Amino acid sequence: SVSLLVRYENAAHAYDWIVGTHGILIKFSDAKGKNYSATFLPEVASEQGWDQTKTVRSLVRKAGADPRTFTDAQLRGISTTRYQSSKSSLDYAGYLERRRPP
Repeated sequence: SVSLLVRYENAAHAYDWIVGTHGILIKFSDAKGKNYSATFLPEVASEQGWDQTKTVRSLVRKAGADPRTFTDAQLRGISTTRYQSSKSSLDYAGYLERRRPP
């Protein structure tokens, strides 16, 4: 299957998205100016049973920063983009059917 990522929108803050509907891309910098970014597809948080807080903290870790030392000020400084996905799939029999000449 393939997930087409659609409807990209700038979020107002790190929690301006809906679990199970939106994927999120976060970007932030640390005090030394090092840039970080990470993303989760829309289905990740719901499949893991995470709420928004756990998802954002997991993304901070995925980006390479330590969520245990991540401050509230850094959290407010996260740039967040939300998006949705449209999934399509095709099994092998369907693939062969589509390849057959008319």
